[in-house]
Amino acid sequence: MSLRYSIALGVALVAASPASAQWQFVGPAQTQITGYASDATTRYLATTEGIFERALTADRWVEITDNLPERRIERLVQSNNGLFVDLGADGFWHRVGGTWVERVANGARVAQGTTLYGFVDEDVWLSTDNGASWQKTATQPTESNSDPKAIAVLGDHVLVVDGAATFRTSDQGGSWTQTPLELGAVTLLADAAKGALYAVTVVGSGKGLYRSMDGGDSWTRIYDPGLFSSVGSVAVSGDAIVFTLGADNTLVRSDDSGATFTAPVDNLPVPATSNRAPVSLYGDANGFYLTLVLGTYTSADGQSWDGFSDGLTATNDIEQAVNHRGTLFAVTGDAIAHTAQADLEWKPYCMVIPDFNACYNGALLSGVTETDAFLYVFFGNANLRSRDGGVTFERTTGLVPGGAVPNPSPRFAGSGDRVYAMSRSGLYALADADGAEWTQVLDASYSNTDVGTGVVTASGDKILVNSASNTYLTVDGGASWVMTTDRGANGTIQGDRIWLTPSTYTDDGGATFTVLNDVPATTDIHAIGSVLVVGGRAGVHLSRDNGATWEDVTGNFPSGNTPSYEASYLFHDRDYLYASLKYNIGSNLVQGEGLWRRSRSDLGIPVATAEPADAGGLRLSAPYPNPTSGVATLGFTLPLPAPLALEVYDLLGRRVANVAEGAYPAGQHTVDLDTREFSPGVYLVRLTTPTET
Repeated sequence: MSLRYSIALGVALVAASPASAQWQFVGPAQTQITGYASDATTRYLATTEGIFERALTADRWVEITDNLPERRIERLVQSNNGLFVDLGADGFWHRVGGTWVERVANGARVAQGTTLYGFVDEDVWLSTDNGASWQKTATQPTESNSDPKAIAVLGDHVLVVDGAATFRTSDQGGSWTQTPLELGAVTLLADAAKGALYAVTVVGSGKGLYRSMDGGDSWTRIYDPGLFSSVGSVAVSGDAIVFTLGADNTLVRSDDSGATFTAPVDNLPVPATSNRAPVSLYGDANGFYLTLVLGTYTSADGQSWDGFSDGLTATNDIEQAVNHRGTLFAVTGDAIAHTAQADLEWKPYCMVIPDFNACYNGALLSGVTETDAFLYVFFGNANLRSRDGGVTFERTTGLVPGGAVPNPSPRFAGSGDRVYAMSRSGLYALADADGAEWTQVLDASYSNTDVGTGVVTASGDKILVNSASNTYLTVDGGASWVMTTDRGANGTIQGDRIWLTPSTYTDDGGATFTVLNDVPATTDIHAIGSVLVVGGRAGVHLSRDNGATWEDVTGNFPSGNTPSYEASYLFHDRDYLYASLKYNIGSNLVQGEGLWRRSRSDLGIPVATAEPADAGGLRLSAPYPNPTSGVATLGFTLPLPAPLALEVYDLLGRRVANVAEGAYPAGQHTVDLDTREFSPGVYLVRLTTPTET
């Protein structure tokens, strides 16, 4: 007899993150920067998905949203007394001893030492007690009754743009003097390290980027954008200046403090097929920080950009995801992204498509799934597969028949050595073998407007499909099908039991059905061994007794609000249960709120130790670590003394290593496999013994 186990090699080993006793927001996190600050030891990032901090020497962001009532941070201010965030209608908050404390909401914009400055209508206000109280400055910058537009602090000076003029105070608003900048500035930026002020003006022939080196007494235009363009966001770091230009926010850079500027640069680390327009831009002594639609990036000099907690767009929820050999892949309506499970640094995923394009990451992406040997990625009805964990891709023999798959959805499922795809004309299957063709296993269609149709679930020979008006199930790989009108949330397969909805299941392949009562309202149902998990607007619930009773495990996971949050998609890996959260704004508008996870051990869900075994007790354990780039430990158990061969093969069937051979006594055994001379890829470990009698 022969047992097999797959092992991935040449992939960096990732360690599981510590178990979380609550739901943990794991991203994609930084969807758009709304504020940035840093001190001698730490960076702080305000985003549309929360507030984060990161030590200058650390390699990951830590969320500190904590007790704030809203995740969308509108503004971030740092004074000598700590960190402040503005949540708009949800107030102004000060972080004290690791907890956020609400203060008087007066719209703080900047800090000068321990003094906060902000705008209220036409006036400039200040607070000297960390926002507990506010006072109007003794005088105002102008008598024109216009609202202040921009503010900056440089040393003892506070400068405010009011109307078409810029004013300065050096005595906390006791008196104001007008500076020569009279061209309608919309942005003020202070560079304390260089003692410089920068202003962006957008008026006629005088528009452009200006700089003052004397506290605002005089200004020089250092960049003229031309008649039909304009300067946008500006950031400074050392001698480098970076700003956005024009309607598409193209980046322009100077490396010599503004003496010369490069032509618009196009070196952003995202595929050309993606939206590359900068959304926000910040700088400090450590470099530049840039948000694109598809992620957040850092650069020491504005030339070479790297992801540093990249994110997906916030306009779509995650439709399908998978943990493939230690890397999380997630698909939304706009993109596919990936991250190592250990560091959760999301990056836009670039697929290298043979004979087509050097890189692809776009809105046609519609699914991701895996089989025993491959990672499959679908875009429309086209598909690619990867043997090496997503490093390189190859084409299959053709498109999925029956027309395009227009929207992201779990319309794709891998099981064993076959992948299934639901197209407009039915369900098709493709074997992992080279040269295999797509074959139809079900003639059915789905509704593009009816959420939940076309969803495929597969496990072994059991397949469940939601069509436009019916649900189909098979227990023989598609040779025969049972049709039922029961259709609701995505179904799931739990051993011999097939759940059509959270309240309806069959144990006999569809001959009879059992209906349960008092099941929580759900969007998705998911099985992890003997435990059922459901997600929906009521939160996340699990059942340990086949749906008879349900336990609310929503915990700190947002749900039940109006407008409501919804746990719309569930999946799991060895260590965690994952839930995709979306926010129902109303009028059919939905905003994705990222991926959350909670440790299986915290939920009391056993961690499976998947080990192929036969009825006689012969067992081949999972290689550890897997993936690996060094030495892996292989374990096996013999019920009786026997000669054996423990071998490693590549996916072409060639033997690459003979790990163990000869007679072994009964019991448990371990041997080491040194993979450092192996080429990166996926290999099969095979244990062979004589047939038992």
